[in-house]
Parts: sequence; C-alpha cells; structure tokens
Amino acid sequence: MMRFGGTVQPIGVVDVSALVAWVTAIPFEDWPQQSRLEDGQIRPAMVNSPAWHGFERETYSVVYAVRWLLPTYLESTLRMLSVVMPGHSIPPHVDQQPPRCWGRVHVPLTSNDASVFTVDGEAHVLDVGHAYAVNTRREHSVSNAGETPRIHLMIDWEW
Repeated sequence: MMRFGGTVQPIGVVDVSALVAWVTAIPFEDWPQQSRLEDGQIRPAMVNSPAWHGFERETYSVVYAVRWLLPTYLESTLRMLSVVMPGHSIPPHVDQQPPRCWGRVHVPLTSNDASVFTVDGEAHVLDVGHAYAVNTRREHSVSNAGETPRIHLMIDWEW
C-alpha cells in the first residue's frame, strides 16, 4: 500500500458547518494551553482527547465524509484539533508517524487569507470546508498573520 507522497493535495469538499458551530462556541480559555505569552495572550494546545467537549462525537460526521474521499479503504487512527491564534506560528518541523500510516488529512474549520501552511518551502492557503491530504513527513510550518484564529481538524489514516 502506498503512502500519500505529495506535499498538499485537495481531495474534496466536506460540510463542516455543524463542526464549526460546535468548536467556535468553545471559549479558547477552555482549550488546553501550551503556555501564556508574556503579554497574557493565550496559546491553545492541540486537542486529541475523545472526551474533550464531546470531541469524538462532534467530529464523527466530518471524519466519515473524509473517509469516502480517500483513494482506498483506510481507517482513521487519530483525530486532532489545532488552533493557531492571530500573530502566532508553528515553526518548521517533521512529524513522526507509524509505519502503517497512509497520511494526514487537514480540514480547515476557520481560517483567513493570511494563514499560510508551508510544506517543503511551498506556501498554501487552505480553504475552509475542503479536505487536503498533507505529507507531514516533509518539513512543514504554519503562520497566521491574519486577524482571526486558524482551526484545523487533522485526521491520520492507516491501512
């Protein structure tokens, strides 16, 4: 079975309206925090706990819809929410994934035109409600120079 070998590839449109309504109703202060910045600004951490505000239940329909966009039958193994606040970034890094991992799918829930996802030096602006296969085994980073938070649902898929 081949892994996703590209950098960023759109794979389809997904209805995220219910998930966006749910996640944007949760105050950022309720998210786990990486740390408070010197100016007191919050810096929410990634969420992957199935019980957090009903995360597993609330993400089910989007995960199910993405599954039908994939090129072959794969199982979702990990769901995560990532938020990058305005003016924040995630430095370049490479993710380690299990050998059976096909790849990761990003589904933007909130974003803006100044939120840039860079993979192998190539910048991408990802649209809300679209699913993208992303090769996180390649160096990637995020910067949000916009005025609104950037929230992505990320799903790892294995065969």
